[in-house]
Amino acid sequence: MINMQKKVNLKQFIFSTKGSSSIVVVCSAVMILLTAALVTDIGYAAFERYKLSKGAKEVAKIGAAELIKNRETAVRMMKENAVQKVSSLSEMDIKISDNHREISIRLGKPFEYIFLGYAGIQSKELKEGVTARLSGISQYKGIRPFAVEKQNFRFDQDFILSNQKSERPNSIRIRELDLGNGDFESSILYGFRKNLKAGNGVYPLNEFSKEQTEQCIKQLLDKCKHKPRCTPENYQRDCSRIMILPVVGKLQDENQEIMKIEGFTAFFIKNTNTTKQGLVLEGRFLKYTVDSRINDAVPDFGLMGIELIQ
Repeated sequence: MINMQKKVNLKQFIFSTKGSSSIVVVCSAVMILLTAALVTDIGYAAFERYKLSKGAKEVAKIGAAELIKNRETAVRMMKENAVQKVSSLSEMDIKISDNHREISIRLGKPFEYIFLGYAGIQSKELKEGVTARLSGISQYKGIRPFAVEKQNFRFDQDFILSNQKSERPNSIRIRELDLGNGDFESSILYGFRKNLKAGNGVYPLNEFSKEQTEQCIKQLLDKCKHKPRCTPENYQRDCSRIMILPVVGKLQDENQEIMKIEGFTAFFIKNTNTTKQGLVLEGRFLKYTVDSRINDAVPDFGLMGIELIQ
């Protein structure tokens, strides 16, 4: 009788253990699925927020690049690009500072969870904002080896840059720069390979080939293959016709005389030729932005950098 009772208790124990194990397995599987769903949705939300933030930054930089030229165009281009870069856009707010040196954008879009919605977790609104601030650049890598003297540049008319003094209207003198052995002509074609900073000293170059210089400038212009052809009013960013030039306090003629860089400017070359008087570059100064460090202490010569502030 005792043996029979032991067998029954043993059988119940075995079946009760199997039942407990099954419950543990089922619960573990449920927990794993819930954790996977949670991780998936959190990762998905982070990815969508990243895309929204990236889109806001790109749109802010586009707006800032246009803001230095025209406020209305900046706002229009920001709206157009925001719609293109961010799908299902539900909110867009653009603000411009009174001094036209800061432009802010705030974007929002609806977000729905993939799995957590089944658990009753509501969808939410993703929002990202960024401010683009404009200021003078403190340094630049890739300048062309010509210096121009500090002045109040105008951006609404054509000028002639010449390495000789001229009485022609709208003529501005430039000076070739001595940037090291073999760097003059290569710097015309590709830009100077080192950073130059505001406050640095540069020296004039006295010995160079006028014909070779003109040939390098023409090669630079030929690199522009854009269609329609780039003009000062309508150009592709980073077009080879756009030269970044250092602005110095005073031009010097002797190669021992140092010239101090006070800032930088951008010039669009329309044409070039060599005359008996020297090199001539025809074109226009631009209001233009580049990727470089900014410094509010650097004067505004039309060339500015953009700083993004979250």
